[in-house]
Amino acid sequence: VRVTVKNVLGNVIYAVTKQVTVKSPQALYNSLVSIYNGVTDRLKAGNIDGALNSFTGTVREKYRVAFTEIGTGLPALAGAFGGISSATFADSFAELIVIRSTVQGEQSYPVMLVLCSDGIWRIDGF
Repeated sequence: VRVTVKNVLGNVIYAVTKQVTVKSPQALYNSLVSIYNGVTDRLKAGNIDGALNSFTGTVREKYRVAFTEIGTGLPALAGAFGGISSATFADSFAELIVIRSTVQGEQSYPVMLVLCSDGIWRIDGF
């Protein structure tokens, strides 16, 4: 997009060209769902390191410790994480709402994602 500002005499007093990227909300939603599903699939397979690649650096070690402490129960736990029921997102922040069935009924919890400085969406907590 090019913007040019002229004064009353028609002289250019400011001009700028900016690149604008338009993303489809459905494409972003699909990408976020893919990240969540990839993490759960990797955890079901016991691939903690692979799953942690989709977490931000600020929380990665916290989740490494938690997932490692769960041990052999991790695949079953990951299988019970639940499915995405909705998503809210902005330029650099997203929240997925996951619904999980329990003996007490359905429970929902948020999965927070952020757009990192390298342009990759990563989980920052759930």
